[in-house]
Amino acid sequence: MKQIFTLITLLLILTLNGQSIILESNFGTNGIKKILVDGEIDELEFLDMDTNSFLVYSKTYAQDSNVVYKINTDGTFDSTFGANGKLNLPDYAGEFNVYKHIDNSILIIFNNILPFSTPNNEIAIIRYKSNGSLDTSFGTNGEIRIEIETIGSDGRLVILNDNTFLFSNYQQFHKYLANGTIDSSYGINGILNVNNIGHMQMSNDGNLLFKNYSKIEKMDHTGNLINTFGTNGTYLFPENNDFLLKSSPSNLFFMEEGDAPLKFYVLNSNGTVNTNFNGVGNVDLTFYNGNLEYYENFIFDSGFFYFVGSTTDEQPFIVCYDAGGNLVPSNNLDYYKENLITNGSFTSIIKKGDYLYAGGDYYDEINNEWSFVIAKYTSATLSLNPVMLQNKITYNNPIAAELKINAESKIDSIEVFNLAGQKVQVSNSDTVNFSLFEKGVYLAKINFEDGETKTIKVLKN
Repeated sequence: MKQIFTLITLLLILTLNGQSIILESNFGTNGIKKILVDGEIDELEFLDMDTNSFLVYSKTYAQDSNVVYKINTDGTFDSTFGANGKLNLPDYAGEFNVYKHIDNSILIIFNNILPFSTPNNEIAIIRYKSNGSLDTSFGTNGEIRIEIETIGSDGRLVILNDNTFLFSNYQQFHKYLANGTIDSSYGINGILNVNNIGHMQMSNDGNLLFKNYSKIEKMDHTGNLINTFGTNGTYLFPENNDFLLKSSPSNLFFMEEGDAPLKFYVLNSNGTVNTNFNGVGNVDLTFYNGNLEYYENFIFDSGFFYFVGSTTDEQPFIVCYDAGGNLVPSNNLDYYKENLITNGSFTSIIKKGDYLYAGGDYYDEINNEWSFVIAKYTSATLSLNPVMLQNKITYNNPIAAELKINAESKIDSIEVFNLAGQKVQVSNSDTVNFSLFEKGVYLAKINFEDGETKTIKVLKN
């Protein structure tokens, strides 16, 4: 029997079936942007800058070509940054990482300036203005150099709430003012000796988190343990392993790094196990009968976890879990595989507004070329709790021949996708002809003239 549904009813129906992930076809080419680079790359990273742009870089270039790109959310390069969206960095030998600093400037930290075979190791911290020009007011002509004994750029720099920053050489803290001069009021001439510590990052309460293979420690800015965290300031990992650690205002999340199958853990902000997550505070991430090989990264946004990595046939994937530790199917499968990218992987993911941006690397075997790849998706992951929506709509479901959408706001277009994510129809009115479609489930993305979009699931009889 034909029924009329409102979008509020649809929220409950869609939750039972998971989420839809659909490439945004007006981004790049069919939803994917490729950036050809010099030499082999690995571990593409995103850094969210503002509502309309983000940075893209790889800290592990094999060639002497250290670059940062600034991409607008529509897939174009930000021509106000560097040279038409591309910032060329010094040809230093070590890996580098990027941090957002005051007034949308960025700090670049290189883990070594000279080749590793040289007797002295020296890191560099450089600041660039929001337009990509060198900020010569920072440090000495835009740069700080510090001699170190242990190589590594990850987990060595944190920017504090007042835009001062700490650098760690794993035995000492060096504190700098926002302008790149040493903070002589800190420790002894800006340097404080601390116990042997691991990778450093900020916690959401302004203190510091340190991670190594066996534990997480929480400290204040002078290296004192916060005893209210874990057991006397320490949480011991269930086993010695390399974990990827992230945090939200009320939780800590960490994921085993390596080949699947893997575990994912959730702690409360005080370092205790969060039993609201899957009852035991952890979950075995889906391996999907051996199809998923490697989990690379994850984010937590709006009550959902999004994981990215590569499949056993070397294609990128996205996996989603809800805040309770339940797997959320994507397009009726345990995971979403990007079939338009072969011989590649996703290593980073961010969410901006209603869109997911996943990025990684792609290798063209025929031409022996490497590229960054960035994909933009509309993701309709919906909550069990009814939501008041700006555009209330009604529509017929199931469909015999025609889908008719009645909405409070004017509709610009309706795009129809099958569950493989392929676009099969576009209508520039409030109706879509389904008469030639095979029976089954389809996704209809409704684009309103005011810029809002809604995605619904419909059944063709």
